[in-house]
Amino acid sequence: MKLFPVAFLTSLVCANIKADPGVIYISKLADKPVCLNVRPLGNKLYAGGDKSIFRFNIEGTIQVIKSGMFLKVHENGRFSYDTKPHVGFFLKSNPGTTRPISYKNIDKFYLCGDDLIAIDSVCKGARPIALEYHELRRVPSDFIF
Repeated sequence: MKLFPVAFLTSLVCANIKADPGVIYISKLADKPVCLNVRPLGNKLYAGGDKSIFRFNIEGTIQVIKSGMFLKVHENGRFSYDTKPHVGFFLKSNPGTTRPISYKNIDKFYLCGDDLIAIDSVCKGARPIALEYHELRRVPSDFIF
């Protein structure tokens, strides 16, 4: 009988971080509201351009659906991609389909002068940004990404 509360709480936690495929976008730039797409190009994450579809996994990884690559934070603090999963990403609980992204408890990111996204402000021309994950609900099961 004591296992029931543990199982119930575990299911609540897992339900809280489950997410449908979605897009990542910049919702604030220098504390001003914006809506700027985020997309992979090569092995880096850039601001602007077409939408890309991502999948947040409950292990704390974010995957580009089209390429199968995983989002990671490079040693230089900039976002990049790898074939191996990189954990540390978290979607904050939020009613609705849009959820703030954090990485290892950091939720303030930076847009560099070259339009790359970084976790710290050491890049040239860095401006603070907020990243959000917008779930694409009601995606048909036969939809090709």
